[in-house]
Amino acid sequence: MSETSEFQELRKVLVSVSKANIEKNKKPNFNYIDKIANSTTTATALYYIRETIRDYETLEEEKKIKVDGERLKRELTQLASINDVTELRKVLSLLSASALAEFEGKRRA
Repeated sequence: MSETSEFQELRKVLVSVSKANIEKNKKPNFNYIDKIANSTTTATALYYIRETIRDYETLEEEKKIKVDGERLKRELTQLASINDVTELRKVLSLLSASALAEFEGKRRA
């Protein structure tokens, strides 16, 4: 069983992009987190995760939470290996919830 702590780097990407969206639009926008949380297949989840990573790469350096690229690749490989729908939904729900919780913690700090 995968634990959400294994997806630390992906969580950092989600938090960075969500924070940048709020700074840009002046209102909360958690589209990527919602899309990932509601993905029903690994392929769909990976598609939305790649979109999030692409947006992360376009952020200015000072707006990024530093991410270990090699570890992020391992996390994507690990996520891609999940074949059980129940396990996938559990991992994605925990990942999304932890990203939202971390975001709220950083926003209030």
